[in-house]
Amino acid sequence: MNVASLPDGAQKNLIESYFGPTGIEYNLGRIPIASNDMSTNIYSYDFTRGDIYLSKFTIAAYDHLYKLPYIDQAVVASRRNLSLFASPWSSPDWMKTNDNMVGVGTILPEMMKVYADYLSRFLREYESFMFHGRMWGLTTQSGPVRSCSNDSLPEYQSVCWSPQNMSDWIKYDLKRSLEDNGYGHIKLFTMDDNLDVLDNWRRAFDAISLNLVDGFAVQGYHDNVSDDNTTNYNNASSPMCDMFSLHPDKILLGSEYCIRSRTELGSWERGADLAKHVFHTLQNCGSGFTHYNLAVDLDGGPSWVYNYADSPIVVDAKQAKGGVPVFYKQPMFYTMGHFSKFITAGSVAIEMFTLEDVPAGIYSVGFMRPDNYIVVVVGNFGSKENIVGFRDSRYYFEFSMEASSIHTFIWMHTADA
Repeated sequence: MNVASLPDGAQKNLIESYFGPTGIEYNLGRIPIASNDMSTNIYSYDFTRGDIYLSKFTIAAYDHLYKLPYIDQAVVASRRNLSLFASPWSSPDWMKTNDNMVGVGTILPEMMKVYADYLSRFLREYESFMFHGRMWGLTTQSGPVRSCSNDSLPEYQSVCWSPQNMSDWIKYDLKRSLEDNGYGHIKLFTMDDNLDVLDNWRRAFDAISLNLVDGFAVQGYHDNVSDDNTTNYNNASSPMCDMFSLHPDKILLGSEYCIRSRTELGSWERGADLAKHVFHTLQNCGSGFTHYNLAVDLDGGPSWVYNYADSPIVVDAKQAKGGVPVFYKQPMFYTMGHFSKFITAGSVAIEMFTLEDVPAGIYSVGFMRPDNYIVVVVGNFGSKENIVGFRDSRYYFEFSMEASSIHTFIWMHTADA
């Protein structure tokens, strides 16, 4: 919606800034299935009570105006393969035990298959309206654990799932529906909640259910990385790396993070906070990272429930000089670019060892790209300048990093290096 408030040229510039070769080249995007807390109103794709055959299923006008056109533009702008995954916040109200898209409620037992078909139908209908691009993945529910708590405020669209119920639904309904509707190839991610519940969810999935999913989606709200801690280079004891060690074929997808607050234009502190969360995900066996919003307004919305959030790009649609809507690129935008621009799809994490104690506030992560280049991203979020050095077999170089800075280093890896 915020992108649509801009003049055509500014819209194109914003899309290019995120997805194009002159921008930071995002290659991962998340699509909300129907409405969520950042929508202007509550809606589903089928409000017809008892429509178990989904004969009244219709992609909402909201999506045709504010989602689909910009998804197509992003795919066209990108020179990379844009992986699009979708996430539901709630089923239609008549499928839930509380008869409301908002608040604590589970899927009615007699609606388990219907809801699975609803998600499959979304994939088919959405792709039918895409001139470019195809769906790559699906998460089973955004915030299923949060959705089970009466204390979670503010209340917005949600469905409560226990890990056992989710495991059974995937096994008996969802995966079968996806396959029957031609979407068995879609990457299927379960959980889509905070890191502190990962172990419980992993244990709830038996061998059959685990074999039906491609991985676990992990949100970044409870990962405790905002403290000025030193880089942990050996994260074998982390929940994500524990999961990866047990099931190396499963993808651990960073599916959501943002700062829940009104916008703070030009905040380096928020840029650093976001970078720390990306570092944490990638250092701990994660694949990919997704920020919650592409663009918010000056308040951090819209949000029908006033659940405001900051964003790498902020649109000023009303108060810009001369009355022409503009957008601002935040420090968060540029910190995200250090990762999205240079760590290309198919890159493999490389183990990094330290020759001496790492000063407080230094974070780093390294990857080998498919083109045989090594990429190392380093953040110095402390208050002092630090000298960092890199040794790649017989090559070594040093660099002086100012306090409160982030840098990316790229070099060709050779067989004898």
